[in-house]
Amino acid sequence: MARKRPNSEGTVYRLPSGSWCAQVSQGGRRLSKTFPTQREGLAWIHNIRGQINIGMTASSANIKVAQHLIQWLTDTQTTKARSTWKHYKQLVNGYIIPSLGDIRLCDLRSRHIQNFYNQLFDAHVGVYTLRKIHLTLHAALKQAVLNGSINRNPATNAKPPKEPATELGILDENQARQFLVTARSHRWFPLFQLALSTGMRMSEILGAMWHDIDWIKGIIRVERQLMRSNGNGVQFSGLKTKHSRRSIPLSALTLEVLLEHQKRHMIMHQTAGESWQDFDIIFVTKNGTPIMQRNLQREFKKLLSLSGLPDVHFHSLRHSCASMLLHNGIPIHSVSKMLGHSSPSITLNVYSHILPSMESEASKLIDELIMPIQVQLNKSIVT
Repeated sequence: MARKRPNSEGTVYRLPSGSWCAQVSQGGRRLSKTFPTQREGLAWIHNIRGQINIGMTASSANIKVAQHLIQWLTDTQTTKARSTWKHYKQLVNGYIIPSLGDIRLCDLRSRHIQNFYNQLFDAHVGVYTLRKIHLTLHAALKQAVLNGSINRNPATNAKPPKEPATELGILDENQARQFLVTARSHRWFPLFQLALSTGMRMSEILGAMWHDIDWIKGIIRVERQLMRSNGNGVQFSGLKTKHSRRSIPLSALTLEVLLEHQKRHMIMHQTAGESWQDFDIIFVTKNGTPIMQRNLQREFKKLLSLSGLPDVHFHSLRHSCASMLLHNGIPIHSVSKMLGHSSPSITLNVYSHILPSMESEASKLIDELIMPIQVQLNKSIVT
């Protein structure tokens, strides 16, 4: 028998088809949904009443996931880095809306999202893409909670695949030295020297300008990154976090290399004449334009091959710099600041694989430090 409730609390009744219709009245409007069982209908009413209690209106109850995501993209366009926002948009339009967009926001459940992830995984969508989809959807639904459109984030209990464990490509000290010897005659040798000695990201190095270098203090300020240099023009952008904006000390050797590079840069400028495009950036093509990332990556791979070194990514120079600093006793908080990490815990997480060898070295050092004490104790015992 149908279970009746006052309109303010909701009503569940059985349809001729055998399904159950749940209804709630709010603000003179009726919200309804059909379920296969009475229990599911009652659970839905309980959920809707809870959302109404925190401010959901009948009109907002009918908002679909697609509508919310489109509005969320609009609201975040001015608060996120352009590249980040464009990536959000690609994931929302390419994956989330086609699968979840027609569901009412208030009806979205963790099981819908989990099934969505499972389907993408079965369709061989990459794990990294899946995890980015999860982060994007979770952020959008978090805003829905803050807006009062829903009372909890259904993405919280949905689990994307775990990130696969990957080995960082790292050059040890001998390999790094070997690489620089091979690259010594290359036109971009100063760029490789800067990468290995500072741990700067490729985009940060390619976006670095001459006025970022303080020759007196011996530092380089990281202020921007190169986002694009191709047929669509040159585009720089600010850094994503305040920690990414930093000043990095330069070694005497790196300063010397950069000073020599500046002299060659000026000669190249004079030779190019009117064809020179002045962006004031440190590393450029023969016409003064920024270096394309794929061209830099290709030249880097050639030099690795000539050096007889493992085939690693350019970003490995950053990892190699951090690894060498940690192995040689530089404090973790100093390395973290140099890399632009928001906290030392991030640095520890990224480079935790090298800590066991450091711990072994530390135990040997302790033996060396306390050995005189042990010898003195032995002498005292003999006496």
